[in-house]
Amino acid sequence: MNNGQRQAGNRVPHPASAEPGVRTAAAAIADRYASSARYDERSLRASLTCFRAQLPDRARVVLDVGAGTGVPTRALREMISADVIALDLSWNMARQVSGRPTAVVADAQRLPVRDACADGVLLMGCIHLMPDPLSVMREARRVLRSGGCIAVATVLREDLQRQVFHQNFPEFHAFDLSRHFSLGDLEGLASHTGMDLRAVHETTADIVFPDAVSLIDFVRNRPFFGLRQMPQHEFESGFEAFARRVKECWPEGAVHSENRTTTVVFGAQP
Repeated sequence: MNNGQRQAGNRVPHPASAEPGVRTAAAAIADRYASSARYDERSLRASLTCFRAQLPDRARVVLDVGAGTGVPTRALREMISADVIALDLSWNMARQVSGRPTAVVADAQRLPVRDACADGVLLMGCIHLMPDPLSVMREARRVLRSGGCIAVATVLREDLQRQVFHQNFPEFHAFDLSRHFSLGDLEGLASHTGMDLRAVHETTADIVFPDAVSLIDFVRNRPFFGLRQMPQHEFESGFEAFARRVKECWPEGAVHSENRTTTVVFGAQP
């Protein structure tokens, strides 16, 4: 997809018949998501530290939207004194969030909270999954108090190719490429909602698989939403070639995959 097609809030959707919804994909992988998502602790902490630095003093309420099973929620609760409330579209995901305040099942485009009630909104690893990201940003802006901020943590489109999955699975790369944003895309979304750029932080992590077989098995289980949402025939035809490439490139020893996460924090324009 070229840049002209990939303007803020105007992504070209995949055919509904070929792509199961995020709720369906989440339900299928929820029970093993926390262990398979492979959150890098250093990257997670770096993203949350960047977010925390932009939060108002004495922040009282922070919303973790698209929280999944609550890995970022739990980490953020350890870092700040504010109430961190997890919200996710999938009940299967939200029910695994432990601690209080409890998680809420909610659509990111229609948050069940009043205007100007939160000091911060976190969107970690989920903005590219939203069918209408501009509506999500507008909703996040609606619930934000004066002086609050929105943090988007994601893998930028230009960094996907760093990952071993994308390097060796071109069908997956093509499918996922249209879903992700560049930094300019994110700035465009923010400007459409009256937000401006406050901070950008990049963290690179080395994800290690013990050997080629473990990497192949990991991808076979389709733990990513992108892999889960690929049409079955596309996944199957591409996976066989992916497995062959991986075995040829790593006949022995560990397989390393680079993952760069970019955290972008926006604040309300004066």
